[in-house]
Amino acid sequence: MRILQLRMDVDEFGEFLRTIGIEPMKHVLQECFDEFDEEESGEICFDAFYKVMRLLAQREGFSKTEVRDFETVFNKFDTYGNDEIDVKELQQVLMYLGIPTTLAECQDVAEIVDLDDSGYVDFQEFLMCMRLFRDRELTELKQTLQDIGTDHTESIEASSMLDLLQRTGYVADQEVVNEVLVDIGMEEQDERIGLGSLWKFLVFFRQREGLTRAEMMHTRQAFRKYASGEEDDDEAFREVQTDDVTKILRLIGYPLALEDQKQLVAQVDIDRSATLNILELMKLVRFIREKRTHELQAAIQMHDRSDTGALSEKEALAAFKELGCLREDLTALPAEVLDDFRDGFISHAAFTRCVQHYDEQVRKQLIESGGYTFDQMDQLRRQFISYDWDSSGDVSKKDPRGVNV
Repeated sequence: MRILQLRMDVDEFGEFLRTIGIEPMKHVLQECFDEFDEEESGEICFDAFYKVMRLLAQREGFSKTEVRDFETVFNKFDTYGNDEIDVKELQQVLMYLGIPTTLAECQDVAEIVDLDDSGYVDFQEFLMCMRLFRDRELTELKQTLQDIGTDHTESIEASSMLDLLQRTGYVADQEVVNEVLVDIGMEEQDERIGLGSLWKFLVFFRQREGLTRAEMMHTRQAFRKYASGEEDDDEAFREVQTDDVTKILRLIGYPLALEDQKQLVAQVDIDRSATLNILELMKLVRFIREKRTHELQAAIQMHDRSDTGALSEKEALAAFKELGCLREDLTALPAEVLDDFRDGFISHAAFTRCVQHYDEQVRKQLIESGGYTFDQMDQLRRQFISYDWDSSGDVSKKDPRGVNV
């Protein structure tokens, strides 16, 4: 007697998981399917189904790549090599991974996972933490999809991605959103993005640390200038000294106060090696961008005390100065800024765009000038002229006053 063997494809398996209260990530299911679909039929039998379920449980619903990346981060925070990390560091781990969270959320998750109250978690418990954080984020993303979606379904148009990211705590701009949409195969702005596509977007977004291709290119160029080893060595094995970070950041347009730089470098150089690889340097740039965004939000909140959603000319002038966009001696806003005012007020969104435009111009100028600000370039120009005694356009050893550069 011939017995029919039940088979299931990846979509059917996803529906099954939903019926038992598990929100599956399609890229994870597909990866697990591929590991056991030896005939490449797109379906698995019951025996393989059991193996896939066990594998999903072992990996806490993450893909093999995600588990490997989590293990790398876990080992980095395992300072003493005891195969465990302090639960107090969970928020720092989430920040390192680029996942917005709060201290209260981290404490809640720690209480669920750290059953013996040891204050530490091993790698499997850490994976459980990451799954709980993911589940919470998925719940928030679902709600945000419904709130933004015009038909209250769990999907939005691609053109609404930036709004969604900002609502859920991510720091991003439209350029990087457009690039990541292309990376995941969603180039049309009217395409619908559901939860699965959104999660794939976030995976790609985090992998590039929320940076545009241009920012990644400039970061890599500055990294190679100061990295150890030869130019043709594998980038993954080269490092820069943290002492060189000031010069590197200026080359890519991010001058920082020394104390701010030390604080942010410490958040990236977890193992205190005093060196950064290319991925850590990109993470540092992301931290700088996030810090600037928080400063901008704090300035808006402080000057719009009544929470009206807009700033008056006086409030905007003070906020621009506080953020370093205008000189302290100015008593009026520039004409180009006034164009964004309506009935004497500028909206938070328009104010944010003005600050971002200013920051972008500063970055471009620093990149073009090799890391020098306008004032520094002017000072160098005047110094050069003082040594160019014959106005020849160059200085040499023949110039009587000598050169001190």
